[in-house]
Order: sequence, then structure tokens, then C-alpha cells
Amino acid sequence: MNPTPAVTPADIVKAIAQIKRNPGKYMPQRPLPTTPGRRKQAVLAAGRDAVAAALFEQVPGTTWGNLTKAIRKGCGAGVVFEAINLAGAQALGLELPQ
Repeated sequence: MNPTPAVTPADIVKAIAQIKRNPGKYMPQRPLPTTPGRRKQAVLAAGRDAVAAALFEQVPGTTWGNLTKAIRKGCGAGVVFEAINLAGAQALGLELPQ
């Protein structure tokens, strides 16, 4: 069995920088909903997916199955995933509805 990799805060910062350099590569293909509640969740999900895709490229051994554990291993148990997702969404140029 392969050990879980560790995703550090530096890895997350690098992933967000990569998304900013090429947002089209990580942008969702489907249009985002327009209703505020659904749009907020879709924007956060798009940010999450973008950060995950960038981390998969940069941190060997990360997969959807071990990503949460890898982030907790490298960043600590108190990591705020919504903040990571929001940073990913902002790197894509998406904003949360008011």
C-alpha cells in the first residue's frame, strides 16, 4: 500500500498560482447556476476542483481518494477547506454572489 503524500501550504500556494497563470485550463466546462444559493456552492466546487487538479499535477501520489487526508497531513487538522476552495475560485476569476 502506498503511503499518503503530504500536501503542504506551499503546495497549495503553488497550485493557486498555477491556476492564476492558466485559469482556462481549470475552469468548469458547464455554466454556473444563476440562483445565489446554488451559485455559491458551484463557485466553491469549481475552486475545489481547480485546486485539486493543480495539486494532482504537482504532488505525486495525490488522488481524489486521498486528497483530504494528504492536505490534513501536510497542513494540520485545523485546515479550513472552504478558504482553500474560495482561493481556488478567486484564482479562476469567480466571485461569490452577494
